[in-house]
Amino acid sequence: MKKHIIVVVIILMLAIVGLCGCTEENYEPIYVKDDFIGTWITTNMQSGDIKTLTFFSDSTCTFNYYYNQPEYEPTEGTFEINNYNDTPDCITITYEHETPFTGSGIYTTESFTLEFSFSNNGNALILTRTDLIYNDQSITYTKQ
Repeated sequence: MKKHIIVVVIILMLAIVGLCGCTEENYEPIYVKDDFIGTWITTNMQSGDIKTLTFFSDSTCTFNYYYNQPEYEPTEGTFEINNYNDTPDCITITYEHETPFTGSGIYTTESFTLEFSFSNNGNALILTRTDLIYNDQSITYTKQ
């Protein structure tokens, strides 16, 4: 009888120790794609020119690099949100564009990753370039 109790206690202890390591990690995204969907604008305070960024539900987007230059069509691309509990909140935009020589017919695919945050109850999107060239430059966009 004593042996049975000892065996049961050992099995119970092993089960308890084994189950202690079972914790459910929450890897759900903090923000979801729907938080981005829509048109966002920012204004150059010196010139008053407007820059737009539009996200669509199919993970495509359009944006323009240059303020109010109608000769440049908005660039089309795709976006992916990376914002899990163990990583910085980032959005990666990938796009294809023609090389600098207009009419060359040579296209290249590029992407850039921006850290993001929301403010003003989700109506302001702050995008920050963290690479060396842009030196943590932030731009605040307002949802339209």
